[in-house]
Amino acid sequence: LIVLFFGRLSVIAPIANLLVLWMIPLAMFVSLVNGVLGLAWWPVAKLVSFIAWPALTYIVAVCHLLAKIPFASTEIKNLNWAFAVLGYAVIIFFTQVSLIRLTGLGATTTKGH
Repeated sequence: LIVLFFGRLSVIAPIANLLVLWMIPLAMFVSLVNGVLGLAWWPVAKLVSFIAWPALTYIVAVCHLLAKIPFASTEIKNLNWAFAVLGYAVIIFFTQVSLIRLTGLGATTTKGH
């Protein structure tokens, strides 16, 4: 959908996601605590915000660093909705096949019974 709406495909995004994914829960949790504390007691919230600062700085730094890589994203013009639907259908198909293989929940046949 990003390609469809914005006309850009990021080839570096999967790497960026892997590099920052581990930091996202920490940044979100500390930011939530900070927001709640900010409603109750502003001075303490200011102190807690310093805990989130390194996590958020890391996320932004990784994004800036990877965005500087040449050809990190490419422009895709005139993408049709049909391609998006087809793309999602392929993703759903392979996800279902993988889940069936991993869980063994697929249809099984027994010979002679």
